[in-house]
Amino acid sequence: MPNRVQAQDQLPPGTISVSVHDSLGRSISGAELTVDGTAVRGVTDDRGEIRFAAVRGGPATVHIRRLGFKPTSIDVVVDQRVPATSIVTLSPIAQILAPIVVKGGSNYTGRMAGFYQRRDLGIGHFVSRERLEKDNPAQLSDVFRRLPGVQITSTRTIRNAIRFRGNGGSCWPLVWLDGAPLPTAEFDLDFLSPQSVEGIEVYSGVSTIPPQFMGARGLGSCGVIVVWSREGERRQKKRKHAVTATELADMVASLKVYTKDQVDVPARGDSVSRPQPEYPEALLFTGVPGQVLAEFVVDTVGHVELDTFGVISSTNPKFTEAVQRALPDWAYAPAMKDGKRVRQLVQQPFTFVVDSSVMKRASSRQ
Repeated sequence: MPNRVQAQDQLPPGTISVSVHDSLGRSISGAELTVDGTAVRGVTDDRGEIRFAAVRGGPATVHIRRLGFKPTSIDVVVDQRVPATSIVTLSPIAQILAPIVVKGGSNYTGRMAGFYQRRDLGIGHFVSRERLEKDNPAQLSDVFRRLPGVQITSTRTIRNAIRFRGNGGSCWPLVWLDGAPLPTAEFDLDFLSPQSVEGIEVYSGVSTIPPQFMGARGLGSCGVIVVWSREGERRQKKRKHAVTATELADMVASLKVYTKDQVDVPARGDSVSRPQPEYPEALLFTGVPGQVLAEFVVDTVGHVELDTFGVISSTNPKFTEAVQRALPDWAYAPAMKDGKRVRQLVQQPFTFVVDSSVMKRASSRQ
């Protein structure tokens, strides 16, 4: 027997590759894997994958664990010539909240509701926050260079003045900012940083201008530009330290945080103080549905501890970003244990569904 063990230890090292999924085939990130009898340890990436190199050759047992799922183990043979590749399916433990369904386009709410409603009518040109972030213009006038019917000219006071073809070189558009008209003198749009803008509406002709944006005494007859700023939007708190899935597991093990089955009264969502995530525009108008399974800790006053936010699975990073932006405004009824409020780890699913009317409106605008 000693000779057999010695022979196994002398086998050349090899590679282990593991892909971890749930029962629906979705990748599970943050799953911790260890190789029995070694110091080899790691967690799966956003694709639910992990790769261990230089693992000693021969038979090996890999342990997989993830909060919210039943732990499991697999046996592999590590060979220098062929990587040991395995696909592992984890079974969930019943402690997940009811899914939040985000319906894209069925209705619009919030301060930008009118922007999206007018855009659906197909009149005028619209530039969304997502478009601004994608194009990353150096100055706001650069946005207008890409729009049809727009000319950029220079005046004595404005380097990049906006003009609409057919309205004359001395006729400037009326600019509205957050629903209020700016002074009658021409406004230099480059005074506004593109990073401060949530959306832009452009109406180059009188017949296309919504009545609420036609200025007094005919102001606006040379066209209208409506700018919506990001002012008033709750700023995202910076995470001081992003807690990993492994650290969350350790917090649960040490009873600093509890799971649903460890408390007397689980944390529950307050629908009144729970604004829905916004459907990512690029995915909405291409009809792409999606799912996100997020996890985070609800503290003793019902707030989401943003440092603990993590994603178990997601079909698209844009859905993940939408969920993360909405969470700071959420409120929960905190969990109770032995008559006291306690911190609880919550796993919250989100389902993004495209309303059929959105695709019809998108097709009519093409």
